[in-house]
Amino acid sequence: MNRFILNYLGIFFIFLSILSFFNIVYSYYFNLYLNIDTYFYTLVISLIIGISSVIKNKIEIKVNIYTKIFAVIIGYFLIPLIIAIPFYFGYYNLSFIDSYFESISGFTSTGFTIFENIKHLDQSLILWRSTSQWIGGIYFLFSILLLIDIFDDSSKKIIN
Repeated sequence: MNRFILNYLGIFFIFLSILSFFNIVYSYYFNLYLNIDTYFYTLVISLIIGISSVIKNKIEIKVNIYTKIFAVIIGYFLIPLIIAIPFYFGYYNLSFIDSYFESISGFTSTGFTIFENIKHLDQSLILWRSTSQWIGGIYFLFSILLLIDIFDDSSKKIIN
């Protein structure tokens, strides 16, 4: 895989691990120990993926638009896989398809859910759903900025 794609996605995996750490702290603070191990798994997996992809050699390369588009598309499939871990291994015994659907709908902020009544969910899982929507919005924003490419030479001529 291209070094740019690994660096770009690695930053978001590190960000996801930080948000998972905040969810663990929230669960400990409010004594919500029901799904805390799943957030720990998410923290460890996303931190390992993020650090291993970012820490490699820092070679400056020129990236074309197709690599950027591929990086954004790959991110829309890989990041929800990590977000789906608390849904899949949690207390609610969801299938992999249901947990991946829940993480995709949270990541893309469509609002679809498989849960019939959100009020009966664990508070830490509700926070995790909100976190997935938040990281999806940040990912969308940075992906748009990446694809616009404001640092391109032709764009600099238009601005000046």
